[in-house]
Amino acid sequence: MVRVELTQYSAAEGLEHFRLNMSGAVNATIAKATAMVSIVDNDTLADTPGVFVRDVVVDEKAGTASFVVMLGGPKGQTSNSTVTVDYATGDATATAGSDYTASSGTLTFAAGETVKTVVVDITDDATTEGLERFNLNLSNASGATILDGVGVAEIGANDASALSLPQLTVADLVVSEGDGYVDIVVRLSAPGQNVVTVVYTTAGVSAAGSGYDFENASGTLELCRWRDDQGGAR
Repeated sequence: MVRVELTQYSAAEGLEHFRLNMSGAVNATIAKATAMVSIVDNDTLADTPGVFVRDVVVDEKAGTASFVVMLGGPKGQTSNSTVTVDYATGDATATAGSDYTASSGTLTFAAGETVKTVVVDITDDATTEGLERFNLNLSNASGATILDGVGVAEIGANDASALSLPQLTVADLVVSEGDGYVDIVVRLSAPGQNVVTVVYTTAGVSAAGSGYDFENASGTLELCRWRDDQGGAR
């Protein structure tokens, strides 16, 4: 996992982006070398912001599916008042209890917040399966209007044995400008037979580094051979 510090900027900026790039992998191949990190602005106030939930695609071995719920969509809105919205998972072709763990609750956006995340546990079973889906449904918003209330999670099955050259991927993310930092998760497609290392570095797109929108980061990440997601021992 790579942590990148975010910088609060007082002017309204809209949606901005930076990348985390991977290269120089040892004992693995890189299947997805770049993560796009989108920063949702929190400087636009609205009396009644809109609520949106994003779709998500995960591998069965990922362990979790993270739904991003935003106020104002990609451009970002905040409220001077607290906003709440209920959420609950629902079956599609994936089934709660066997493919994922049912989850429900209430999200609370404090004044100035723009992004919340709902994390749902995914079951890594031994059954060979095709692509499966389940939903996250939003309801009962207070202080906001639900504009996109159904997020779809796609689970890709992966029941592989340990490999000499597993594939490395890094996921795109959406975060609020006010979050302070973002943790970018690097994953292996299957457990590796040997320790895997990979070089990472950040690069600005519309967001600027070096103290403007995020702090530049670079280094080498080590993923232990029996670990198939974030690096470190399990």
